[in-house]
Amino acid sequence: MSDNGSGTYSVNSTGQPVVGATLIDATVFNAFTADNATAMSNRIAKDGQTTVTADIPFNAKKITGLGAGTARTDAASLATIQDGTGVYVATVAGTADVITLTASPAIAAYVAGQTFRFIASGANTTNVTVAINGLAAKAITKNGSVALLANDLLSGSMVTITYDGTRFILGSIMVGNLTGGINASLTTVASAASPDIFALTVGNTIDYTGTATATGFAAAPQAGAQRTLVCAAASVFTAGANMLIDGLVSGQNFTAAAGDKLLVIAVTTTQFRLVPMLSSGIPANNGGFTTGDGKFTLKTAADVGWVMANDTSIGSATSGATGRANADTSALYTLIWDNMVDQYAPVATGRGGSAAADFSANKAMFLPKTLGRALAIGGTGTSSFSGVNADVDTATDGITVPTNNTKWITGMPVVFTLQSGTITGLTTATTYYIFRSSATLVKLCTTLANAQNGTVIDLTAKSTPVFTLVYSTAARILGEHSGEDAHAVSSTEQLAHTHTTNASPNFTAGSSPFQNGVEAGNPITSSSTGGNAAMNNLQSSSFWNAMIKL
Repeated sequence: MSDNGSGTYSVNSTGQPVVGATLIDATVFNAFTADNATAMSNRIAKDGQTTVTADIPFNAKKITGLGAGTARTDAASLATIQDGTGVYVATVAGTADVITLTASPAIAAYVAGQTFRFIASGANTTNVTVAINGLAAKAITKNGSVALLANDLLSGSMVTITYDGTRFILGSIMVGNLTGGINASLTTVASAASPDIFALTVGNTIDYTGTATATGFAAAPQAGAQRTLVCAAASVFTAGANMLIDGLVSGQNFTAAAGDKLLVIAVTTTQFRLVPMLSSGIPANNGGFTTGDGKFTLKTAADVGWVMANDTSIGSATSGATGRANADTSALYTLIWDNMVDQYAPVATGRGGSAAADFSANKAMFLPKTLGRALAIGGTGTSSFSGVNADVDTATDGITVPTNNTKWITGMPVVFTLQSGTITGLTTATTYYIFRSSATLVKLCTTLANAQNGTVIDLTAKSTPVFTLVYSTAARILGEHSGEDAHAVSSTEQLAHTHTTNASPNFTAGSSPFQNGVEAGNPITSSSTGGNAAMNNLQSSSFWNAMIKL
């Protein structure tokens, strides 16, 4: 055989070359023709007679002019790949939930990695199976092994599925006629106690009509399902266990105006969160405010879901409350009842055993007083100073404090606490009174009266003290109100003081007219001045209204 194994044919050299007028040896000739026959048999016949017995290396050359493959073993051309031959299945039968496909060329078995595309003939209503070319039906799932839910496949959508060895996993879904879908009319759903907003098969936006009050929705196909309601008229939604409305508590209503949008999210298949959006696109949940929150306003009427903080009362519909008498005040009523004492949020005829009992008994509760008052934070505030040895001067009895013209005031009670060392004259955990010498120097006194007359404690010695001075404001509870715009100072509120009367240099004891009075020790009455007007205590102020979230 004259093939060298690398595709090169060489003529057998025996008896070669042939010489003219010389008898050709039969053995040589027969060997030559046998080699030719073998060599020709190893070539590929153009009419398809030859069966290739080994891989053919094409040395980076193209096979051109390939015909379209019709069998699974046919070579694929770029044209068949682009055309989706064998992948796109045009013959779709069965139902929307039980699908049969006739792929061409047909497959004889499912193999992991097989991918097919087809157009869904309808929207599925439950789990989906597919059978291809008469093979066993396999489930179509999503996100791995998650079963499909209603409307995961929509009528007319292009569906891509890939076999993983057990099931076909949903890849992508392309909905046909995208422009038509954008311009399509909204699906109309009438308002009801539990409207079925998840029954639509195309799109997620609903034209929500009517004014019936909704307390929930018909079951969703799955948790996480969403619908957008566009209200055609004023629509009412009541917050409750199965209707969670941002910014509202159970029993409160949200009334949407015409044009408002509401996003409905299925928390579970039976519990829903409603996120109201005004027609302007602004969230209607009052910016995340919840029961008991307050806000300043220049409005004179409360927003929906709020009550004016105007010293009026709240309660049930038959409570006779002057601010708001409605069931939607229950949450605020309970919050105030629980957090404020009756003195500052009094309940009509007195408080009973609980907020719920008083509300059910139709007792009105007054809101904490706010009109004409500055709002402050409840609790006990403190001012403190931490001192060391260098801050104590035993020669002057002074204590150096940080510069603050208003922090340390004569008469201010402070608790002295010695953490280490000693200051002779002071006892740890004792209340003393400030005598302010300057903006940075104070002295301590044993009583308020001593602070007022400047009688300070003698600091006789010290030994590397570390200490604190702490002033605590009066404790204030929620709802407490105090103070006054103006105050007439009484004699008992004035600092203790004396009036000294000096006699004339020419005064002679026993002379008239003072002789009898002075000698007898009788008081001398001096004339008074002043208008007896109350002192204005009001700080510079600007007055607004306020609201409290129900």
